[in-house]
Amino acid sequence: MAVIDTLKKLEDLVADASHLPFSDKALVNDDEIVHLVEELRMDLPKELNRAAEIMQEQENIIGRAREEAKDIVDSAQTRANQLLEESEIVIQAKERARAIMHQTQEQARELMEQTQANAARLQSDADAYA
Repeated sequence: MAVIDTLKKLEDLVADASHLPFSDKALVNDDEIVHLVEELRMDLPKELNRAAEIMQEQENIIGRAREEAKDIVDSAQTRANQLLEESEIVIQAKERARAIMHQTQEQARELMEQTQANAARLQSDADAYA
């Protein structure tokens, strides 16, 4: 947030500057501008690195969520196959398998929604730092 604060100071400095009559030119203190630009030069790399870290964290979260969703689906499929093999009544086994698949898909959907919400939050944080 230091970059945003420094940019606000720079904007205020220009907005509050004395304007020359009959001109769109303004008089500003060049020492203050140089100081603010130096602050930006120091703070910007830090904030860009932080934004990159946030983006990487977002990618990691999404990757883990996809892996977890795949594991849930695989587990459900395995369980469904076991039910079919162990069941004496094929119709009941198929119905249970459908229920497990539906539940797994719902859990996977909910997990993806949570992950997307987290990703959006991280993106928002990254945008705020950029």
